Amino acid sequence: MSRIPASGRTGCRADSGSRDRHPGGTEANVIPMAATTNINIMTWNATGIMTGIPYIDTELQKHDIDVCGLSEHWLLPENANILDSFNGNYKSYVVTSKSTSCMNTRRIGKGGVAFLWHIRIDSMVNIIDIDDDRLAVLKLVLPAGNIYIIQVYLPTSTYPLNVYKDYVDKLCDLCSVYSIDGRVLIIGRFQCSVCRKCTCSRVSKS
Repeated sequence: MSRIPASGRTGCRADSGSRDRHPGGTEANVIPMAATTNINIMTWNATGIMTGIPYIDTELQKHDIDVCGLSEHWLLPENANILDSFNGNYKSYVVTSKSTSCMNTRRIGKGGVAFLWHIRIDSMVNIIDIDDDRLAVLKLVLPAGNIYIIQVYLPTSTYPLNVYKDYVDKLCDLCSVYSIDGRVLIIGRFQCSVCRKCTCSRVSKS
């Protein structure tokens, strides 16, 4: 469990949070905010939200989650409203999958990202549409300052390296823009290992 200060220098920060594993390969990271902001944030890699709904609903209640970022929910436009219906205390913003695959003769999405937020903070939430099914941005307008939460589902190793680098570049650009106006928190599925000795720099396309 890690704690993000309620005030201080603006910018990007990486936090590990506490991680729980659930059936089907799902993962949840809960990142509590400082007590003065009273905002709990969770990120969840669903690997198919339909089978994971009972587990995510349990975690939302267990940790009293205010904002939950979802990756790899596999939702398509025709079933995206499922996230608005399983818990009446939460609203959702869903970016459906642009590509599809088949599972047991059923068409499903191959990725997708989303946000769930508790209705008690609805007045503090602004969604920023960036037209990408691997990135979603939620802006929290808090008394202590703005927080931009970027939920990611980055390409796996089956994609060419330059595709992954392009997304890292895009994240750097978003971070640079949003950090002018508040703090930035990047959460989700990064598809990589992070070494403590690595320096933070923009990835070259060469």
